Amino acid sequence: MIIKEFVTEFLNAALFSSITVAAILFFARIFFKGYIDQKSKNLATKQDVGEITDIVEKIKHENAQILEKIKAEHAEKLEDIRRENQLLVATVDKHLDLKIKIYTDAIESFTVLTNSLANLCKLSLTESEFTSIIEKEVKSISKVKVVGSVETCKATVELMTAFNCASLELQQHRTPLIICNDRINYLEAKEELNNSEILELDRLKASEKTDFLSFVNLCMEKHNQISYLTTPYIISVRKELGLEIDETELTESENLNSAILEDSFSSFLNAMKGM
Repeated sequence: MIIKEFVTEFLNAALFSSITVAAILFFARIFFKGYIDQKSKNLATKQDVGEITDIVEKIKHENAQILEKIKAEHAEKLEDIRRENQLLVATVDKHLDLKIKIYTDAIESFTVLTNSLANLCKLSLTESEFTSIIEKEVKSISKVKVVGSVETCKATVELMTAFNCASLELQQHRTPLIICNDRINYLEAKEELNNSEILELDRLKASEKTDFLSFVNLCMEKHNQISYLTTPYIISVRKELGLEIDETELTESENLNSAILEDSFSSFLNAMKGM
């Protein structure tokens, strides 16, 4: 009986011990598992940080290389654009300089042609000399049609048309004067004149002065008409070149100067008629 109780107590104690150890092992396993997991996490975190740092540095390096490449490409493109712009500016400047030269040469030629109308009153000016003047100056004027705007070309054509019409009209009046002058010189060069030739010479000399002064007046009228037409040309050119221009002020100034010239010339003709 005693042995049985002893065995029973022993078994109970063993069972209690087993339960206690099992409980201890259970809680120990839970505690150490959390600790181990945390340590594993910490270790993993350190490793991840290292890897992330490496990745960031690699990306930074790659970005720096890409950035330098982009900078180099942009610098090259900017240099190309700069060169193109320089060429463009140079081309524009050359084109502008060319236009200015052509337009200034043309206005000089217009002036020469306009003055040539007034010079037609010089009967000593031959037809070939007058034609040579026109041919020479027209070469400069024709270039305007190549570089000029529509308005500038139109003003040029109108001016040249008016000049051609004026020169033809003056030539028609001039030819009889030349014939008359040549006849007077012929009669005056003769040693002896018969009665009819004397009468003819007197008649020619009487009419020559009046006809010649009328022709001189006509030459100046045509000269002034063509001069007026240079104003639209100048206005158009200045507009095209972007130069400041007051059309009203310029026109008024041209009209005033022309009026002064006409009055002076009228006074001159009246004085010649009284001689």
